[in-house]
Amino acid sequence: MRQDLKNNRNQKIGSIDTQLNGKSIIYNKMGAKIGEIRPNGHRLIAFDKLGRKMAFWDENTDITYEPNGRKIAKGNLLVGLYFQD
Repeated sequence: MRQDLKNNRNQKIGSIDTQLNGKSIIYNKMGAKIGEIRPNGHRLIAFDKLGRKMAFWDENTDITYEPNGRKIAKGNLLVGLYFQD
């Protein structure tokens, strides 16, 4: 099921398609795939459009990390990483 993603001005910035297997595909506002988020145990892992790992969120600690394990922030920020300015 595809849902629109909007910024704080209520403008569409992209969309997310959540599949039954738990994988989410992220699209930009033009409809081009820009990445995906895949579940892996108690983690969600974000990948860019080339399949490179961008970050992961750990459900147990509720912290988002860089691929090397460095803490980015508390909470699940994976979708927001695709739309940074």
